[in-house]
Amino acid sequence: MESVGDNFAASRITAEELDRLLDGLARMTEAIRTDETLTRMLLSLADKGTEERRGIIALMSERMLAEHNDPDLVASFRLLADPRVFEPALLAVTSK
Repeated sequence: MESVGDNFAASRITAEELDRLLDGLARMTEAIRTDETLTRMLLSLADKGTEERRGIIALMSERMLAEHNDPDLVASFRLLADPRVFEPALLAVTSK
């Protein structure tokens, strides 16, 4: 099974790109934390299995790109498909 980390290794992203993604993840987590609708969305994903959550996140990411959302923010959102990212993000959002 391919993980987000495997994708990073395969694409050999630069430290600058990784920093941009992590910054986007921090911004996204804060946005989710401060928006009740987004918080409910994240909590609803917590009830899904890993594969189902991965599929939902992929669909949502495509919709976000189609709506011309910030590509860095969308890339950070996609990181949530990896349980190693999703679980800490969920904890950060729910530990107000």
